Amino acid sequence: MKTIANSCSYGIFIEVDVEDKRCDVDVYGLEHFRTKVSKEERFGHFFHPIIVTMLTSGARLLLAMAEEWLTRHRSYYAFCDTDSLAVKPFH
Repeated sequence: MKTIANSCSYGIFIEVDVEDKRCDVDVYGLEHFRTKVSKEERFGHFFHPIIVTMLTSGARLLLAMAEEWLTRHRSYYAFCDTDSLAVKPFH
C-alpha cells in the first residue's frame, strides 16, 4: 500500500523520462553554455516540482510532530525512515 500511495501521490509529480538519444542542451549555472549529452530527459505529463517539494516537506513535518509527541509522552520509536515511523506498542 505504501508503494502504491507513493507512486500515486509523489512519483507522478517528479517523473522524468530518459531516452538514450544524443542531443544538445543548454547548461545554466555561474556560466551558460551548450553541450552534447548522450541521454535526453523529458518531464512527465504531471511533472510539478513545487508540489513535490510541498509533499516531501509536509511529510518531514509530520514525522517531526510525531517524534515530538512521543517525547512528550515519554515514549520512543524503533526507527524512522524518510516517510515512516515505527513506534512501540502502547499499553
